[in-house]
Amino acid sequence: MIDAVPRIRQAAEENQANAIFFTANTAGALPLFTQLLPEAGLGQDKTQYIGLARWDTPPQTLELPGVQGGWFALPDPQRSAQFQARFEAAYGSAPARAGRPRL
Repeated sequence: MIDAVPRIRQAAEENQANAIFFTANTAGALPLFTQLLPEAGLGQDKTQYIGLARWDTPPQTLELPGVQGGWFALPDPQRSAQFQARFEAAYGSAPARAGRPRL
C-alpha cells in the first residue's frame, strides 16, 4: 500500500482528478490511505475522498483526520429502522450487520 501512494498521487494529478473513491473499509487499508495520501500532497484540499463502504463502524474511524470531510455510503436511517423492526417481529432478534457473521 505504501508503494501505491506515489502512483495514486501521480495518476490523480495527471488526470486532474477531483475525487478519489476508496473501496477499502475501516478494517482494511482505509485508515492507512487517508493518512498517507494527505502526507504525500493529495489531501482533501485537492480531491474529495469518497468511500464505497461505511466509515462509521467502528465509530472512532470518524475521528481519523484523513476521513474528516469525506463522504461515505450510508443506508437511509428511517428505512433501516423499518427493516430492523420488521425483521425483529418476524425472527425475534435483530438482523446481523452486513459484513459481520451471526454467531
